[in-house]
Amino acid sequence: MRPRVTMLTTLLLVGAACWTHAPAQDAEPTTGYASPKAVFEAATKASKKKDFKAFTACLTPESQGKLAGQLAGLSVMFKAFSALDKEGKMKDKIADLDKIMDKHGLTKEAMAKLKPTKDPKEIEKNNKAITTIVKDKPAFVGDVMKWLEAANPGNSKGGPLDEATLKDLKIDGDKATGKVVTKTGDKVKEEPMEFAKVGGGWRIVLPEPKAKDAK
Repeated sequence: MRPRVTMLTTLLLVGAACWTHAPAQDAEPTTGYASPKAVFEAATKASKKKDFKAFTACLTPESQGKLAGQLAGLSVMFKAFSALDKEGKMKDKIADLDKIMDKHGLTKEAMAKLKPTKDPKEIEKNNKAITTIVKDKPAFVGDVMKWLEAANPGNSKGGPLDEATLKDLKIDGDKATGKVVTKTGDKVKEEPMEFAKVGGGWRIVLPEPKAKDAK
């Protein structure tokens, strides 16, 4: 038994809704991009290439941290599922994941200090701890995403975001907003997207997860 997580599902989980066919603009990711449109185009180009390291470099530092934290949590979930694998098919793959985690400082000892929780405040604390440990977040995200693709071969088939475009871009000082438009068949969907200027260059702000309605 193994968890089935497609590349598209993973991207949706981490809020990476940035796919389009627009040409990318050349820029230095470490300093940001010249405009919100430029960083959007760079992010979509990276997504189409499955270059998740480059994609993550298009995000604000805070969004990079959240994405790294979510993927670290997803890694823990995979390990939990692997315990149910009686045939041992996931053993080698989990060993590869452990190497990635160790490489970026998320050793068993470090992860043991993070308490499993469903409390949003505690989850935020865990994410901050992971953010502090992982120094190169784009590299970490890139490594984990490559591992996910290898662990779930044949599940990366693209999805409804392949024909996305950016519209209604509005810049207000160091902030900007726009809408990502996607079309699936005859259905058109619009989702808000935010941008922020960090250190003189523009980056994408990943959306916050929608809170579940209280019962």
